[in-house]
Amino acid sequence: MALWTLAVDQGRICKEGREEPSRGSPLPAASPSPSSSSCKGPARAAAARQPGATRPRPGLAWPPLASRLPCRRPPLPAGQRVLVSRMRALRSAPPRALQLTLAVIKPDAVAHPLFLQAVHETIVNNRFSIVKSKDLQWSRQDSQRFYQEHSGRFFYQRLVEFMSSGPMRAYILAHEEAISLWRSLMGPTKVFRAQHTAPKSIRGTFGLTDTRNTVHGSDSAESASREIAFFFPEFSEEDWYRHEEPQLRACNGSKSEVDC
Repeated sequence: MALWTLAVDQGRICKEGREEPSRGSPLPAASPSPSSSSCKGPARAAAARQPGATRPRPGLAWPPLASRLPCRRPPLPAGQRVLVSRMRALRSAPPRALQLTLAVIKPDAVAHPLFLQAVHETIVNNRFSIVKSKDLQWSRQDSQRFYQEHSGRFFYQRLVEFMSSGPMRAYILAHEEAISLWRSLMGPTKVFRAQHTAPKSIRGTFGLTDTRNTVHGSDSAESASREIAFFFPEFSEEDWYRHEEPQLRACNGSKSEVDC
């Protein structure tokens, strides 16, 4: 049976031999011949003539072409491809506009300096930007106007009297998710539920009753705008978003706080 030697060089296949082997029969081991160097291309022939050059041993063929191609990474599963694309999009996306919310530390917590300090540290540690803050004390009329929507409900009088019983501290807080983050930190309104479902929340830790539950927070963007205007009538939300919010957002997204 005739001998075929296949040598691949720059996409050319060189065939030696005089007779094609029968279909399905295995190829016999090839031995190098003097004339085979002409089929290997100039570079390989020159390398074969150099002393110490590596040549295939008798009985061994050159490695297949696929084994000499550069390695390629296997494709990622569909789920991982989606995750990688989302992470790249998040890295390249510009910072989102900051959201404002109102936070109030109620008289029961302000009366205890350690409680007041703990709530303030919670605000700072969760990377809120404190836009404005002030200490104040309501009159009974102020309390009635603020809780006017609850007028006629069984807890209205008790709530009005409590909120006008001592000093409070009010904050305007800015964060990408200011409303939802602050409400999650506060915990449920009912202290009993907060102590069992969110014991590490502010109300779960410091709350006494459903009225004396330490803190207040806006529950929507509309409520936040209305309540901020009530507590800080001198503050213009529109002007803040036009002039101060872009700079504050740039500082929050920057790794360096030198210019902030």
